[in-house]
Amino acid sequence: MAIIDKVASSVIHRKIYQATFIFMLLVMSSCAKKAETTTDIDFTDKVISLAVSERSNLLIEMPELYNRPVTAIPDDKDQSLIMAEKLKLRGFKLVDTQHRSLQLNGMRYYIETLTKDDCQCSVLKTFYSTGNISQYRVSESISCKNIQP
Repeated sequence: MAIIDKVASSVIHRKIYQATFIFMLLVMSSCAKKAETTTDIDFTDKVISLAVSERSNLLIEMPELYNRPVTAIPDDKDQSLIMAEKLKLRGFKLVDTQHRSLQLNGMRYYIETLTKDDCQCSVLKTFYSTGNISQYRVSESISCKNIQP
């Protein structure tokens, strides 16, 4: 009887160990997913901070800001730029909008220009044509420079 008790006890301990291990894996994977989202947001803010502080007028593109292609290019009044919205939260004011279409290379741009004090930033939303005629890959870029207030 003692051997049966030891075997049963061993099986129970093994099952508890396996259940604990699976639970820990689930917790760790859910924490990793949350950390990636926070990092993405923090990285975008860091890129904006770098562009604003350096004001080198160099274009910094973030091709991974949008996670899937779009099937239509919105009208100017319906455009929403992630980095421009973040600049507005920092006190920047919208002063100009433009759109450009470069048919030869299949790119279309929507540009918002924002200013705050002696800093002017341009945020470009670029629609790149893809192999599928009805889909565009989307990215955003930012460049900032000094201006006379």
